[in-house]
Amino acid sequence: YSHEKAKKIPSWLNVDQTDRKKIMAFLEDQNNIEKHLPQYNGIDPKLIFRTAHIEIFPFHPLNFSKKQTAVLFNYKNSDILGNAKTVVIEI
Repeated sequence: YSHEKAKKIPSWLNVDQTDRKKIMAFLEDQNNIEKHLPQYNGIDPKLIFRTAHIEIFPFHPLNFSKKQTAVLFNYKNSDILGNAKTVVIEI
């Protein structure tokens, strides 16, 4: 995910409809866009959903605690190596 939105994901990372609704609610909140995705300001949340990526992991990907954690991957804000800017978010 750090380079691009994956087409195939492991089965243990399946996003259910509840998670999808949480992600869309996050993207529909203008305050979240201004804070985390300013490059997407004024863009339809459905388009943001297709271009940026939020993944909800069953664990924290940095410290591996067993708390469900959402990570935002901003592909419009990547470094010279193509790594997306990532930030842990609350959804």
